[in-house]
Amino acid sequence: MFFKLLVLCVMLLLAECCHAGGHQRMVRASGIAPLQVGSYEGVGMSTRGYEAAKRNACYWGQRTPVSVQYSKRGQFYYAVVRYR
Repeated sequence: MFFKLLVLCVMLLLAECCHAGGHQRMVRASGIAPLQVGSYEGVGMSTRGYEAAKRNACYWGQRTPVSVQYSKRGQFYYAVVRYR
């Protein structure tokens, strides 16, 4: 039960990642180096797998992806998607 609550809290934080300044925290947590200022980048996280993390990334489905980097830290899967 506690784990499910923890996952829910993390997913709620993800929903705010692009809009509340949490983007840099998510990139640091993923262990993947961020892009330069002025480029488009989205970070996604999931407990289910890499594909789910990619679909949770900011701007997914709104911009054209150029590259995707994956990382796994503990029980969380991360995807950093770079866009045109």
